[in-house]
Amino acid sequence: MIFYFSGAGSNQYIAEQIAKVVGDDLVDLSEKMDSRDYTVISNTRPIVFIVPVYAGQIPNVVQDYIKRAIFTGNRFVYFVCAYSEVPPFSENYFRRLCWHKRLNYMGFGAIISSKKDAALHGDEIEKKEEENDSECTEQIAYLADRIRRRKSLTEVSPRKRFKWKLSELRKPKNLNTDEFYATETCMHCGRCVISCPLNNISIVNGRPVWGKQCTYCMECVDACPVKAIKYGKN
Repeated sequence: MIFYFSGAGSNQYIAEQIAKVVGDDLVDLSEKMDSRDYTVISNTRPIVFIVPVYAGQIPNVVQDYIKRAIFTGNRFVYFVCAYSEVPPFSENYFRRLCWHKRLNYMGFGAIISSKKDAALHGDEIEKKEEENDSECTEQIAYLADRIRRRKSLTEVSPRKRFKWKLSELRKPKNLNTDEFYATETCMHCGRCVISCPLNNISIVNGRPVWGKQCTYCMECVDACPVKAIKYGKN
């Protein structure tokens, strides 16, 4: 069974491609979390979690779901993480999470996402997407084949592990949602509200307002048809 949590769409695409190779079912974690569905998950094949990395960590809502969910049957678990700027830094965290749930950790793979950090890098996104797409396709194919053959995913080298630990020190603890705003070009279409996987956006006096449950997926930015949603002064 393949679980995915996707904001701007990269992780859904990765999940769909891996599912084609592995031949397993897809489960949208955002739907599970919306309905607070923590029912027993029974599977005869390995479990795969495909999640994004925002500011150096997987979303807290995903961590919370895994901790609450009940797993039976096959207990081998893979993690595949998509990232834009900072790769996942803590393999030990995944190991501890699996140990806590009595799951057999099979490693994780990091894939460079073609969806760049739109809020922070603006037009720079489009310039790099094409070169990243080719590398992303190769990475997906490699990881999918390893998972299909039930092989452990390649672990990171000590040098990369050290680099990722440094990134943990730099990651922001919480995203300040007060920095989100819509410019005068806003069409009041409500697509940002619909696109948010955590239902964190509402319309107040005709303008979008962000709550405190933001997981930094930037789907609202990506979904806006007129690019009216911005983050921060710059």
